Amino acid sequence: MINDIPNQVMMALGDFMFSVSTVQYQTLKTSQSWRWAKKDRYGRKPAKQFHGPDANTKKLDIAVYPEIKQDFYWFDKLKQLADKGEPLRLVGGSPSGGVDLGLWVIDQIDQDDNYFFEDGTPMEIKGSLAISEYGEDI
Repeated sequence: MINDIPNQVMMALGDFMFSVSTVQYQTLKTSQSWRWAKKDRYGRKPAKQFHGPDANTKKLDIAVYPEIKQDFYWFDKLKQLADKGEPLRLVGGSPSGGVDLGLWVIDQIDQDDNYFFEDGTPMEIKGSLAISEYGEDI
């Protein structure tokens, strides 16, 4: 699958592909954190015990400027993927094909419709997609 990703694809989450010609993300924020458990102690400040790295997260700010009917349904397609409740393979685009980033889950989808025609059709659909690492077992 990784080598089947066309060069113009920015990133693929499962079979959902982000690209400049379809649905694109304008910013991509990656967060990393570490887990520290708080251990209360009598008469002293609590101590911390290191439990290891937490799952990485990514937030993609998405913009769609509808030109054809299909463009109004990109967020619905993401919601359908999230509703399945299954981890999805994340592949980052690169000039040589793609980079396997492992399995990820959809945590949250936000959608904002902006600048409307008289019939209520949005001229701009923006939103965000929050995903986190699934935590593959070895």
